[in-house]
Amino acid sequence: MDRRAWVLAWSFVALMFVGFWSYGLFDLDEGIYAAATAEMLRDDEWVMITLRGQPFLEKPILVYWAAMAMLKLGIPGEAALRLPSVLATIGTLAMVAGFARRRFSEEVGIWSMLILTSSALFMMLGRMFTPDALLIFFMTAAYLSFWESLEGDWRWRLATAATLGLATLAKGPMPVFVFLALVVYVAWRIPEMRPRMRKGWVIGTMILFGIAATWYVPAMLRSDAFFSEFIVKQNLGRLQGTDTVHVWPMWSYLPVVLIGLAPFSFMLVGAWRTCRATDLEKYLWA
Repeated sequence: MDRRAWVLAWSFVALMFVGFWSYGLFDLDEGIYAAATAEMLRDDEWVMITLRGQPFLEKPILVYWAAMAMLKLGIPGEAALRLPSVLATIGTLAMVAGFARRRFSEEVGIWSMLILTSSALFMMLGRMFTPDALLIFFMTAAYLSFWESLEGDWRWRLATAATLGLATLAKGPMPVFVFLALVVYVAWRIPEMRPRMRKGWVIGTMILFGIAATWYVPAMLRSDAFFSEFIVKQNLGRLQGTDTVHVWPMWSYLPVVLIGLAPFSFMLVGAWRTCRATDLEKYLWA
């Protein structure tokens, strides 16, 4: 494949983002996050997320920092609020395409990007003012850099730690536990990688906690209810179904993902049967 194929692929990506600034806030979360952002910007508040003058600790700070930075740059309205998600989604596409190109082929790189761009759920999140696109970007960076650390230089693991730290600023501590599950999976399914997993954990943990502490520590010092509200209710409580706003049973996420990533999600069964031979393929299935 030549440069023209990449130009066409990226043109398709660009086309999918046309008009992200042209419609009003339509989702409940978008409206709530926008109101909190406006309040913080009015008060020049960069630590404590507030809504109607009260601490609002549903999600961490990163999505607000990103939106406030765009507004400070003079970008107007919905464009400023959604631009971080757009940029994060483009970054995710670039990472996935680049990784697939290096590890497989030019053709696989282009198709991986086109498949993601054609997935309604992925692109919908990329055009909304929510933390999800930022989370996807940093988790993708963490997973891909971790593989690089296993196959090459262990210092890639420091990038894994940094991006996990940013993921906790985007969505909470859950990404760390998901990553630890991935580590256990790798040790179990790809045992030859175990000797390559030994370095970098102490300094990586320090990097992760150092990045997360830029908001978690001052927010905890500012609000006595931080632990009970953010950690217990908004993170642990959601696993127990205590969220009364987003009333979704756990099983409902499966059809949402299958439909949101259609038609390619329905090809997973065939891929599962044929694409588990190499260590990289086993890793990517995780």
